[in-house]
Amino acid sequence: MLHYLIRRILWAFPTILIVSTVVFGLNQCGNEEKILAAIGDDAGALDPSNRAQKEQLARSTASDYYLDKPAFYCTFTTAAFPDSVYRIFPPERRQKLVALTNQTGNWSAVLEYERMVTYADRLVNNMPDSLPAKAEWIGLFNQMITRKDTGNIGALLGNILLLKTQTILPESVNQCLDSLQLSFDKLCTPVQPDQRWMPAFYWHGADNQYHIWMSGLFSGNLKLTQTAETTVWEDIRPAFFPTLLLNLLAVLLAYGLAVPLGIWMARWRNTGKDRWMARILLLLYTMPIVWLGSILLLLFATQNEGLSYLPKLPVRVSPWDINEHFITWFVSNIGGLILPVIALTLSALAVLAMQLRGSMLEALGQDYIRTARAKGLAEHKIHWRHAFRNALFPLITIFAGVFPGLLAGSIVVEALFNVQAGMGWVAQQAFGSGNFAKILVIVMLGAGLTILGNLVADVLYAWADPRVRLAKN
Repeated sequence: MLHYLIRRILWAFPTILIVSTVVFGLNQCGNEEKILAAIGDDAGALDPSNRAQKEQLARSTASDYYLDKPAFYCTFTTAAFPDSVYRIFPPERRQKLVALTNQTGNWSAVLEYERMVTYADRLVNNMPDSLPAKAEWIGLFNQMITRKDTGNIGALLGNILLLKTQTILPESVNQCLDSLQLSFDKLCTPVQPDQRWMPAFYWHGADNQYHIWMSGLFSGNLKLTQTAETTVWEDIRPAFFPTLLLNLLAVLLAYGLAVPLGIWMARWRNTGKDRWMARILLLLYTMPIVWLGSILLLLFATQNEGLSYLPKLPVRVSPWDINEHFITWFVSNIGGLILPVIALTLSALAVLAMQLRGSMLEALGQDYIRTARAKGLAEHKIHWRHAFRNALFPLITIFAGVFPGLLAGSIVVEALFNVQAGMGWVAQQAFGSGNFAKILVIVMLGAGLTILGNLVADVLYAWADPRVRLAKN
């Protein structure tokens, strides 16, 4: 038994590793949105000085979120790209350079072309306002800076050179335009051999985003940003324990009601009592938890004259201050926890009771039950001592998914019953503020609870039936 537990715990680490890698990948999908939210979406259509400020802000934001580091330990790419593409900001600038390099395979020529376009744009913006068609010049170069296709760039460059023949420009601008044309010609010159098809492998070492993510995750010191004063766990801990308490109470109450109810239904199978209880449980099963919670609110939290005979319960749970003793917080908010616990309990009760009823009926049809009855054993002893223990296996299997499922359901319940102390409230605020990194940490907690639920279920298998061999001989 001990060997099996150790083996299962060790197997949990690779599972957590895989889940954390997937969560990290999802977090990477929103990295560009973080920078764009900080600098705005119009960084490419601004005057050069403003554009430079946007670029500096993008670098600062990227550094704050560790985005100025490589995503993983290594990079597989082509020889056309260097090992430092991830350092280029803002994201639209990196996308433009990557797109041009994918078309030409000449990274150095792409950088030279970008430098000349930026320099020419600066000169054009600094030309006297009295110069004819200055606004047209600025518009053409704003388009040149944002274009990612060599065909479109060539057409724009042709318009610029045509306008050049119709305008008297300063000598510095004329020379810059000639250099720009040369840099574009070099950009379009094929590289031999074509580096776009040559594989390249770059090793970045441990100073990467994934290593920082995993180190913070396993050490409990995961910070969303470098400038954050508190870790994610310190932000979530005041909400995690109230939600954990809420779900534990719901699980204990659901099993405490489902076990005697399932045995009672099996004992009175195919009678009117059994059929009516099955209908009630089926109704509970088909009710969405939002609808079930709304009915509880209507009955026990609404000041309705027609329902004045029912007790009215508070619908608010205040946040837990970690400086306050948890038991003190629980006692002061116990009234507000009653309805959420009932909603979660009723949501799980139907599945548990009906499953136990089916398992009991299957166990009661076995030969050893007939033998016990032939010996004159009392019916309640047959149900509890013999059939119940063998009927527990499906109920234990369900336990592995009930607890994480209640955690997901409690997010809805906490929002419905105004439980401002739980993970649902934190998740709701994170969604509203676009803080997806915190949401993904909550997902990791759910994955950890799922793994823990499976481990507890395996232990309960051995408790329910000592004949189960959990360890290899």
